[in-house]
Amino acid sequence: MSCLFVGHTRYSLFSPDSPAWRASSLGENRSVEDYRNYLFHPDRLEFRDWVFTQLSVPALAAAAQGHRVIHVVSYSASLPEKFKQSLHSTAEKYPLVRLDEVPDGAAPLNPATVAAQEIGPGEVFAKYRLDDDDILSQSYFTMMQRYVDPRFVGMVVSLPAGIESIYSGKNLFNLRQAHVPMHSMGLLSVCKLNDDGSVTSPNEGPHDLSDRYGPVIIDSRELSYFRLNHLDQDNVLRYGDQSKELQMVKNLDKFPLFDHLARLRRQFPTVSQAISQAPSATDVLIDDTLGEGLHLEFTGNTSGVTLFIEGTAPEGIQPRTCAVAYLIEGEDGRFKSVGDDVAGVGRSPNPRIGHFQYVTIPGGEFSTLTSIFLADGEKVRALRLLALQDTAREVAVSKLRVVHDGEEVHLIEPGRFNGLKDSQKQAKDVLAQVAYHVETGVLPRVAKLVTPLVGTTRAQAITPWVTRQRWWPQS
Repeated sequence: MSCLFVGHTRYSLFSPDSPAWRASSLGENRSVEDYRNYLFHPDRLEFRDWVFTQLSVPALAAAAQGHRVIHVVSYSASLPEKFKQSLHSTAEKYPLVRLDEVPDGAAPLNPATVAAQEIGPGEVFAKYRLDDDDILSQSYFTMMQRYVDPRFVGMVVSLPAGIESIYSGKNLFNLRQAHVPMHSMGLLSVCKLNDDGSVTSPNEGPHDLSDRYGPVIIDSRELSYFRLNHLDQDNVLRYGDQSKELQMVKNLDKFPLFDHLARLRRQFPTVSQAISQAPSATDVLIDDTLGEGLHLEFTGNTSGVTLFIEGTAPEGIQPRTCAVAYLIEGEDGRFKSVGDDVAGVGRSPNPRIGHFQYVTIPGGEFSTLTSIFLADGEKVRALRLLALQDTAREVAVSKLRVVHDGEEVHLIEPGRFNGLKDSQKQAKDVLAQVAYHVETGVLPRVAKLVTPLVGTTRAQAITPWVTRQRWWPQS
């Protein structure tokens, strides 16, 4: 018989004495009722209900095929009835889910107690944790099974490789291939039920400090988790008054882009489907080579874009020979210049490219993806999928699916794309000319007129003061 896995999810569990709550910015000087209102806010629960019941549990059930898995879901007795019913419906559909209704402030069911009811003395079992807004991969239990062995009792197993993303507007953007040892998602403890009914398990401590409390096995050979970073995430509370969107983007910027579409579909089928079949998904009709590039224009406040690209490439094509160049508009309505930093996006000094992301396209038939998310009101106005070397010009694109959070997307001619760039440059040139005229012609005359009123020193200070305001675009 295969080994037993017992998982545990604390589903928005009402714990007003939680150290995480008390240490957060929202927990400072707030009442228990404030905590309850935060925890059970409809927007927060709607999001978690969607992730947990539509993405996480179906993925868990598929991954558990061929394994012995019980997943305990502890939820508060005061959880709004709508979401209780959703959990009960999910448990009926997926028998591996075992619900645990907990009186407010009480301790939830211990996974070891569940294990003791399922196995005999001397048997080894595994317990793992999973937050209500995270997803485990299809290979999770297969990877972990090798470590549920008497030799590893008392050890923790961490699978650091996964995918991180940003959730915005019911879409997932900015997919990154992450490596985070001892993260909480699926962190597993190898345990043993002793003859006297006690359980031998690893010493407990903060998950990210597990190696300070005992030995930890690290295995990064396969993807193990998918995390949705979002503004309502509990660990985002620590950012306080800082821009939470910008912090999320910067945090993910340390990881490389995830672009292996086949692995996404294989390891996270529910996530892949949720992304590619989002309401905004648009298939752009293309059956052509890259040539001079493929150009798209967006309308509305498009902060996130994901491209699913399929086609055929010449054999022997080299890495980093294709890219997506973005035309990015700032919150002030001005396009970002080559010299402007944009969080989460590369920057080329070549004005033909500007802000960009490399696109991985292997030889032969291929399927790949690339994704971007911009923070603090920055928008994607247009993009260009282009070849960086001559061999890449022969890449044939047969399918292009665009997921975005704006209004519409259209395939445009190269001239239209270049016109957008040129119009911004012309506007900057006009403003610069106006600024030069004001600084060299108007301000000296104003200074001359006000000298009798305010004195020579103050009058002469007008020109440099206005110049320092930098109210026109700088070259």
